[in-house]
Amino acid sequence: MKIGTRFEIRSIAAAGALVAAATLSASTFTVTNTNDSGAGSLRQAILDANANPGLDTIAFNITGSGVHTITPANNLPNITDAVIIDGYTQTGALANTLAVGDNAVLLIELDATNLNPALVLNGPSGGDSSGSTIRGLVIDHIGADGIDIGGGFGNGSNDDVIRGNFLGTDPTGGTNSSAGTPLVCETSSGAIVGGSAPADRNVISSTNNAIFWNTCSDALIQGNYVGVNAAGNAALSAFNAITISQGSGNHVGGSAPGEGNVIGNFQFRGIVIANTDDTLVQGNLIGTDATGTVRLTNGVAGVSLGDGPANLIGGSTPGAGNVIAGAGVGIQMGGGSDGWQIQGNKIGTDVTGTLPIGNGIGICQTTGGTGTIGGRNPGEGNRIAFNGLQGINISDPGWTVVGNSMEGNHGIGIWLNSRCDLAGIPTPNDSGDGDSGPNGLQNFPIIQSVTNGSSTEIVGKLNSTPSTAFTLDFYADAACSNFPREFLQGRTYLGSAPVSTDGSGHVAFDVTLPVATEDGARISATATDPNGNTSEISQRIIFSIDMKSGPAAGGIGIDVFGTDFADGTTLTVGGVSAPVSFGNDHSLGTTSPALPPGTVNDIVVTTPDGTTGTLKNAWVADFLDVNNNNLFYPFVTTLVSNGITAGIGNGLYGVDLGTKRQQMAVFLLKAEHGLCYTPPPCLGTFPDVPCPSIFAPWIEALAGEGITTGCGGGNFCPDSLVTRRQMAVFLLKTEHGSSYIPPTCAGVFDDVPCPGAPAVDFIEQLAAEQITGGCSVAPPLYCPDGTSTRGQMAVFITKTFGLQ
Repeated sequence: MKIGTRFEIRSIAAAGALVAAATLSASTFTVTNTNDSGAGSLRQAILDANANPGLDTIAFNITGSGVHTITPANNLPNITDAVIIDGYTQTGALANTLAVGDNAVLLIELDATNLNPALVLNGPSGGDSSGSTIRGLVIDHIGADGIDIGGGFGNGSNDDVIRGNFLGTDPTGGTNSSAGTPLVCETSSGAIVGGSAPADRNVISSTNNAIFWNTCSDALIQGNYVGVNAAGNAALSAFNAITISQGSGNHVGGSAPGEGNVIGNFQFRGIVIANTDDTLVQGNLIGTDATGTVRLTNGVAGVSLGDGPANLIGGSTPGAGNVIAGAGVGIQMGGGSDGWQIQGNKIGTDVTGTLPIGNGIGICQTTGGTGTIGGRNPGEGNRIAFNGLQGINISDPGWTVVGNSMEGNHGIGIWLNSRCDLAGIPTPNDSGDGDSGPNGLQNFPIIQSVTNGSSTEIVGKLNSTPSTAFTLDFYADAACSNFPREFLQGRTYLGSAPVSTDGSGHVAFDVTLPVATEDGARISATATDPNGNTSEISQRIIFSIDMKSGPAAGGIGIDVFGTDFADGTTLTVGGVSAPVSFGNDHSLGTTSPALPPGTVNDIVVTTPDGTTGTLKNAWVADFLDVNNNNLFYPFVTTLVSNGITAGIGNGLYGVDLGTKRQQMAVFLLKAEHGLCYTPPPCLGTFPDVPCPSIFAPWIEALAGEGITTGCGGGNFCPDSLVTRRQMAVFLLKTEHGSSYIPPTCAGVFDDVPCPGAPAVDFIEQLAAEQITGGCSVAPPLYCPDGTSTRGQMAVFITKTFGLQ
């Protein structure tokens, strides 16, 4: 692979050239005033340096304290000879010396209001500015371009260094001040932007593109803050943060400490790689603050890949992986080139890989190209978790997807489908795997039995292309399922095994992997064909049903969907046998049996060869007080089938009863964390909630997450009913985090004055997220002090947490 080699060779040559240049007639020209021209001005210093061959220095010694602003009336001369422009020579200036929170003090401000660009390295007048350095400057009020490396005239400026500047921000590095592009490179090679030391860091912001690289090669863009303030803890503006278009061998970030960029906020894309090859994107924090734990963006895509072969996003070595979170798509790929590699990244998580930040979808491959997502060797697998839709979506053939760790995505782990905007269900297998589409719609294996222990024995079958060799890759999910009907995603990679189908396309396998798994661990697998096409992750053979509930007396027709069904398949609902009408290998028909009212029941199918599949909590026999004419019926059914509550007993849900605060604590935490969550043991935090209470651990956990501080006086008031006003705060803080601050109110509801009403911002945001429309449309009312009933609570929680 060519990545890095050209840059290393050029760097050695450039170092020799700079030494030679420095021996010619290097001089220092000092700026002593903020005038636009004449002796001591920046304009004159540039003219003098251009006229003096060799690597000169432009230093600053302007009288007085504070920021010194230079505001040229028109463009400054292009830089046509190597020069170091050093804003840190101004008395009192200070480079960054620490990491997050330690700001540089930059005292030389170049106001670019009248400039386009602000500074040009090399230009149409000839000469060569290669080997120049610009550091310690504030360049703000950029309307077009800030620093232009190469000048756009095809003769380039090579091996230039841009370090320690605030580009597009005010002199504090805390506020965006620009609508142009702060840093542009055109037809150049070997530039260095930033560096691994804090003093090298540029802070770059604009409502336009922040860094735009056009036909430039072998550059290092490292250690910068783009779309984040100088302290690294708050968002600044950027449309596209870093765009690499054409060229080759560019490095964005790196695996060594300090080399990764912090790309905090972007309106459109964080990093764009288009029509360029051998690009390395490593060690960056994309969409977060400098700690890698706080989301800063709501942009469209964290990384966007277009045409260009052999680009590597992440890598297997320590520190090479990127954190990509907070965007609509973590990594978006399209354009038709081959050899892309996506390895070692954390997509949807914080920097530890354990805490959720999320993207809309983890990885979306849309048009053409081939490549590898993950890998079987140490460090190659990506951590893809907590995203709103799929972990990975593949739209074309030729993608190998192996060795990744996926969990907590709201869609399935791998989906072979051209839609990246839907939460899909698995694609059914077909006999002989004769269909075509994304990754050839490769069939996935069926797991029939698992023996857990110090090693893991997996028995199953694969039906696919006849007489073909496949590689099976195996994964483990925790024994506990966060939500009853969630699909397996493959949290822990276990290893691989080769298999070959017979002339009929069948192979039975019995694989023992030397890897320990917990008792009851849910094992899944993928199959990859000789052309590198990987299947979706294997699932239970029953995917879904078309109805979730019906009268307890039974008699309701149900369509059952899944894969690898056969004539003679049997079915039970809640342990009660039900008739089966065989449709085809992925559809069955049945009729609900009589079951006790208010019960939640599993559906189990068994094929003639003994393969079983269970759809947990699939069928709800209607509650006595919530029939299908009730407004809350679908929401109650969804809530109880997800295990959040089981009703109040005796076949009743209690739809019109108020929701107690202690009940609310359980509902919220189960909906947020899933059914595997167990709160820490109680400590007696609230005097009115003694530790023997079954609700005490849940109440204390809710308080520990900062969702509530109680009802006043140190108490929680567990038996008090939750008001609709309180419900708005509880829901949004649980959904978005305890520090969440909703947008300022606009006056949506007549009975919730804006401003002034308690929790008015939360109430209006709840409506904006379409969780509620209030209690009346005409006039628009919310009824903030009304009791939140259990029926209303079912609506609120189902919509807030997207329960299916």
